[in-house]
Amino acid sequence: TAGWYSNNCACNDHCNLTTGECEMQYRQDSKALVDYGYSSLKIDGCGNEKNLTLWDKYLTQFSPKNPILVEHCDKNDPLLGQGCPTFHFYRTSVDIRNNYASIMHNLGTIEPYRATNSSYPGCWAYADMLQVGVRHGLNIQETRSHFAGWAIISSPLTLSHDVNDDEVMDRIWDIISNDEILAVNQAYFGESGGVYDQANQTVLLDSEGASAISLPEYQYLSKPIAKNRVAVLLMNSANETRTLTANFTNIPYADCSDDEQYSHCDFLVRDIWKHSTLGRFRDSWSVDVESHDAAFITLEKVGGGIENSRLNEKNKDLKRTRLGSRTQPTAVA
Repeated sequence: TAGWYSNNCACNDHCNLTTGECEMQYRQDSKALVDYGYSSLKIDGCGNEKNLTLWDKYLTQFSPKNPILVEHCDKNDPLLGQGCPTFHFYRTSVDIRNNYASIMHNLGTIEPYRATNSSYPGCWAYADMLQVGVRHGLNIQETRSHFAGWAIISSPLTLSHDVNDDEVMDRIWDIISNDEILAVNQAYFGESGGVYDQANQTVLLDSEGASAISLPEYQYLSKPIAKNRVAVLLMNSANETRTLTANFTNIPYADCSDDEQYSHCDFLVRDIWKHSTLGRFRDSWSVDVESHDAAFITLEKVGGGIENSRLNEKNKDLKRTRLGSRTQPTAVA
């Protein structure tokens, strides 16, 4: 898909609001967008074409059967987070820059909207386009963190690198084509994903030309992706390798303390970077994470003490039945 960038800051659309000139521009821009075969529209906040109702009117007129995907990019709109009547996702941040500090700052701007459940299917909060693969910026650890961070918060994944650069494509392909990460991004189980824990200690990071940014040394994010399944991202913003620990009782949708069926929880931990199931863990899971890198796992609830005790009793009953009779045993309810 390709997008049309309108009302932008490079060539401002300063049409006359009092003469009908602006509405003519809405109409002509919408017609041109459809005629040229574009399937999405980014509406920036720099010019005078900010009337989303008029955009919707003419996009619908010229493309009635194929709805145009619309990004509302005016982060200063006081109505952000109050629904998406004429657009599909909305910017929460300043323009992103190609460095780790900027990425982590923008990632944090999603949290207020996630906390109020204002990011959901058809109305996603968005921290700007991905810098994955953009040259002279992120190292491979930062690239992984960036893509994973956007994935776990359900952000639209808008790539902005040169897709004709074979060297770049080879370097990032395993990241951007990881089907398990894409599945986490696309899943929605009532919550868009966000921070559930972070360090009290902070680190000051250079944002390359902008003010330095203070970040927690680590942040833990989670997102429910199915019944009894949760994705977890452990991000290390410190300047050295750290051991990060996911305590299961702290993770939303992964706590069994209120579930009468279990006395405790065990989880199957799967590393979705490596497409590898790491085993069954109780209470917590720890891993060493390099500076600016992130561990990305899924947790699948597999039960615990009470359930296992009942299962053991069922197995004993079944074994006695088999030993005492050559006939097919009846199922244990």
